[in-house]
Amino acid sequence: MAAGETAYILRTTRGAITSVLDRPFVTFLRAKGISKNRILYGHALRNAGPTIVTVIGIQVGVLLGGAIIVETMFALPGVGRLVVTAINQRNYPVVQIGVLAIASIFIVVSLVTDLIVAWLDPRVADGGGR
Repeated sequence: MAAGETAYILRTTRGAITSVLDRPFVTFLRAKGISKNRILYGHALRNAGPTIVTVIGIQVGVLLGGAIIVETMFALPGVGRLVVTAINQRNYPVVQIGVLAIASIFIVVSLVTDLIVAWLDPRVADGGGR
């Protein structure tokens, strides 16, 4: 399940880092004689971090939805299969609890993602630098 999502995250990471490496401050850092590794890991990755973390947070939601399908198709035990079985049996309280659990996990992941992005880019925490 995660192989496709990992490819998407890696593609996004490469694009974000390439975008950062094209900025003028990287040219300035190269002119100062700073090593490529220090520019890449110390500056480019830090500036590309919010984009990467946001994509990872979104992909967790995709994996939650995919887990329901995989659990059902391969008869694996889990919340997704529990919800599908409860839907087929018209057991609405179990459906509500299962959906609430899945939604709560997604909300917590979104909150953690937003907090990490705000920590990586203080402009986000300040409201966009207004």
